[in-house]
Amino acid sequence: MMSEVQKVDYIYVVDSNGTPLMPTSRLGMVRRWLKTGQARWFGNSRKIIQFVRPVTTNTQELTLGVDAG
Repeated sequence: MMSEVQKVDYIYVVDSNGTPLMPTSRLGMVRRWLKTGQARWFGNSRKIIQFVRPVTTNTQELTLGVDAG
C-alpha cells in the first residue's frame, strides 16, 4: 500500500518595496489580504503577492544540509 503524498501550494510574498519575504502556504490568509486590499497580485503571476501596506521584514534563519554521498 503506497502512502499518498500531499502537495503543498506556496504563495511567494514580497513587501511594498519588492523585497522577498518568507513564502506562505496559508491560502486563506492570502485570500483575505487580497480581498481587503492589503495585498495585490505581483506582476503577471498568480503565485506572487505584494503587500500594499508596510510590513515587518522578520525572516527565519535557514540551514542548508547537503548529503555528499
